[in-house]
Amino acid sequence: MQPYVPGSQRRRRFRNIRIKLYIISGAVLLALIGGVYLIRETGLFKIRSIEVIHIPEPKAAELLAMVKSEVLRGAGASFLGADNYLAWPSSVPFPKISYVSVYIEKHLITRTIAVGAELREPFAIWCRGNEDEAVHCAWVDRKDGIVLKPAVPTEGQIIPAVYDEDAFGDFPLGEPAIKPEFYPFVRSIIEAMPKLQIAVSRFSINRTLEEFTVGASDGASLVFSLRFDPNVSLAAVKKILEETPLTKIRRLDLTVPNKIYLTKRG
Repeated sequence: MQPYVPGSQRRRRFRNIRIKLYIISGAVLLALIGGVYLIRETGLFKIRSIEVIHIPEPKAAELLAMVKSEVLRGAGASFLGADNYLAWPSSVPFPKISYVSVYIEKHLITRTIAVGAELREPFAIWCRGNEDEAVHCAWVDRKDGIVLKPAVPTEGQIIPAVYDEDAFGDFPLGEPAIKPEFYPFVRSIIEAMPKLQIAVSRFSINRTLEEFTVGASDGASLVFSLRFDPNVSLAAVKKILEETPLTKIRRLDLTVPNKIYLTKRG
């Protein structure tokens, strides 16, 4: 049986509990108010400097304006202000057509922000269409083969030009020009041509056969399969050219596993 507690004593106990709760709640509220004041109103978290690293002008100014715009969209900047260190996230959304990546480096001790990015680098001109269809061309970037902007048809050695034999119509900007798994093969072959001292007039790709053809300026054709490791095929080309000059080759076919078909000029 529980001992009897007079009503006055119970009321006094409850009153003491309420007083303690009021004191604790007040202390928590004051701490929150003090914390908000410390973060928002004092200069303790005010950013001292924001710089763009590894990007030249005018791209640096464009990048910083884009990042600041994204920061201002966030709830942190709305509450704390864009010049508050805590309002800046570690990353922001960015247009994939302009940047491979965008990063934000935050340094709390110095209260500084560094913004950097890897820019899309125009690499080659990719064209669709043939004699029976209107030819549409666009610049693609080196990293992923992303379509950057429209271009005019071209052939020659200064700018790599890839002609898509069985693709037609306009390019969707910001999308890969070809399957992502094929593009590294294409880029490796294009970049290898100067090292092999092969002057190229035209590159062409056949999606149906999954083949990539190098049209040399002197008329020779080198046909690669996009299903095989290009490094293996390129090593084979190098070895063949050490034994047979390109001027004596009409066609070099590397589309069959473990086989090379060499057609010499008559």
